[in-house]
Amino acid sequence: MMKRCMAAILSVCMLCALSLTAFAAPAGKDIRLAKEAAAEFLLARSVDSDWVVMALARAGKLASDSETAEAYLSEMQTMLEEEGVQGMQPTDIERSMLALGSLGVDCTDFAGFNLVDALLKTDFSAQGVNAYIYGLLALDSRAYAIPEGAAYTREQLVTDLLALRAPDGGFTYFGDTSDPDLTAMGVQALAPYAASREDVRETVDACVALLSKMQGEDGNFPTAWSPYPASESTAQVISALATAGVDPSADARFVKNGVSIVDALLGFATENGGFKHQENTDADAMPTVQALFALSSVTRLADGQPSIYDYSDLVQQPAPPVEEPEQPVQPKPEQPVTPAPEKPAPGTNNPNTGTAAPVASAAALLVISAGFCAVCAKARKRG
Repeated sequence: MMKRCMAAILSVCMLCALSLTAFAAPAGKDIRLAKEAAAEFLLARSVDSDWVVMALARAGKLASDSETAEAYLSEMQTMLEEEGVQGMQPTDIERSMLALGSLGVDCTDFAGFNLVDALLKTDFSAQGVNAYIYGLLALDSRAYAIPEGAAYTREQLVTDLLALRAPDGGFTYFGDTSDPDLTAMGVQALAPYAASREDVRETVDACVALLSKMQGEDGNFPTAWSPYPASESTAQVISALATAGVDPSADARFVKNGVSIVDALLGFATENGGFKHQENTDADAMPTVQALFALSSVTRLADGQPSIYDYSDLVQQPAPPVEEPEQPVQPKPEQPVTPAPEKPAPGTNNPNTGTAAPVASAAALLVISAGFCAVCAKARKRG
């Protein structure tokens, strides 16, 4: 009986251990290799979504002058020309701005449309917390100027977003309990303001601490709709931490049972390079997009690059003024001095110069001109 009890106990322990390590990254799994594989997984499929375009562009895998990018831009132009911006929801405009901006487009003038102006004329409150989060991300992506008299200012959007916090300090789609996805998205929108506003810094710090508490014992995060771990939630938190300057692969607050949050995400990777939503699902585009965002966030932080929604690395900076080389000062040629004619002695007759004077003057001028030309020639050779 004792042996059977011990065997049962060992079996339970082994099952618990397996459940804790089920999503641990395979040994030797490299973040950059996983990033490359995820990008290839998406490129092998149809690049027909704003999110796919963004993920590939920020991973450095979609050049703005590529055929794929040009086809996307053409499709966006056609859509705007046919449908316009009237009636578009805030999040529709925000998503379009982020996708276009990731390809280096200035959204104040795309196909004759000013998407920034159109966004500021919408009602953010109609879509709640999502509109405020992605509104800040879209406006800040290229540091778009907000014109005087606009319905919103950046400070107002930040203040309004802070007012939408859940009672436990994070953000949520519904109810009073924060969920990891929206809390992580809130951190990404607010992080750029943490240095200038104390209330924002306190909120970001509180959200990071709350996310650490939400993390499961296997290193992953459940979703707002399911108690089971989901790669998208884990990926969203990784992107948030990197945006806030926290190293997701090393920060002790996000290592559970020896498994970091990055290791946990890599546990969802499949052999074909894609990422799956949950353990019992196949690799799909959306979880792979979110994973690529997360992996790019980690590598961008490590490489000292702007965060995933900061497009300052894509904005054409004005060329520094070209300094004209200083021209050497050319010395002025010395003018030969013509001695004054001697006065005749008193009582002597003046010489007859009626015909000789013009000849003498012309000769003198020839001598002066020859000397001046010689000096100028030497000056040109020195310059």
